[in-house]
Amino acid sequence: MRNSRKIMKRVVIALSTLLLVSAVGLAQVTVSLPTANYSFGSTQMIPITVGDLTGGGAISFQTTVTFNPAIVTIAGVTTTGTLSAALNAPVVNTSVAGQITIAAAGTSALSGSGVLIYLNATMAGKGTSALTFSSFQFNEGTPAAALTNGQVAVPSLA
Repeated sequence: MRNSRKIMKRVVIALSTLLLVSAVGLAQVTVSLPTANYSFGSTQMIPITVGDLTGGGAISFQTTVTFNPAIVTIAGVTTTGTLSAALNAPVVNTSVAGQITIAAAGTSALSGSGVLIYLNATMAGKGTSALTFSSFQFNEGTPAAALTNGQVAVPSLA
């Protein structure tokens, strides 16, 4: 009887520990692109927003966003007033039509939630373009990111 209680207690402790480790491993930070309407020819700062990074140890991020270059052109990024302003200047690659790749790193962990970085965009055509993360990661995958794609619409005036 005493041995079975000890065994049961150990099993409960082991299962509790496993559940706790699993819950910590499943913690994800939301990363989102917006769904918005813009006027033809306008220039916009399109935000990439994130959930709470506090305590997550995120000191870097890397992402590639794809889009329809006939509708929207993205020529760079802005960090002023964003969470990534605390990082070193981002490295940006726009050499592939229809995609922008951004990488940024620093020495202090990001904290809080809000705009991670802005995409500098011009509405070049009329129609709708998906804004899609083809990749995103903080650090080397920790914390995990839960991605939400967006889109921009440039309506035709009939």
